[in-house]
Amino acid sequence: MKVKLLSVQLMLGILLLPTIVLANYENPYSPPNYPGDVYIVVKHKKSMFGSPIKTKLNIGWGDWDEEVSHNPYKSIYHSNHCVVNTGFVVKLRHSKYDRIPLWTNSDGNITYIKQGGAPAEWYNKCFEKYTL
Repeated sequence: MKVKLLSVQLMLGILLLPTIVLANYENPYSPPNYPGDVYIVVKHKKSMFGSPIKTKLNIGWGDWDEEVSHNPYKSIYHSNHCVVNTGFVVKLRHSKYDRIPLWTNSDGNITYIKQGGAPAEWYNKCFEKYTL
């Protein structure tokens, strides 16, 4: 009886594991100590069926913090036949000569964070753009 109960619990754990585990990223980034634009590129998290779902990004920089929440089905029309958004790009202005770390936390996949020229995703119509 104990073996059956244990095997049932194990099977339930394996079946429910994808819905319990959430991808959570903590990315410390220290921008260069000169002003410029910082870009954060995020790809949407996926449902257990593989379709993109609403994704949140939390940003903390010194005593400033902000949350960006993006729905991939917000804008369905795109001239390049992109039916849903692949992700989103957040542009921040680094206006001081300092190296205060920027902390990001997302339930999606943070592809990268960089300061400098705009990344290719900024010009891609499959990515939504935010300027904070």
